[in-house]
Amino acid sequence: MAWPGNRSSMVVHSTNCHVRPLGRNVEMIRDRSEAARRGYRPCRQCHPFRATYTAQPLSMKVHRTYCRLLLGSVNWKFYERLEDALKRRFEPCRVCKPER
Repeated sequence: MAWPGNRSSMVVHSTNCHVRPLGRNVEMIRDRSEAARRGYRPCRQCHPFRATYTAQPLSMKVHRTYCRLLLGSVNWKFYERLEDALKRRFEPCRVCKPER
């Protein structure tokens, strides 16, 4: 998996972050060590190297970060653990099926 990095701000984002960089500023980063070596820092909104679950408050569903149903939303909440999202009454997505 690779994460988009913004060359102008030197920030790495998750693929579904609503603060994604423009096409001309995108550089794909393979892992955390490559990001650090190139001088990138992780996005403070999406925490690309930490968050593995993404929740949509409007649908009250929690998804894996790569789920195809996450396109087009800007109200995401990011969680490291599925239990944290379930405590806040989010239901698991039926498409990507995040496991406990």
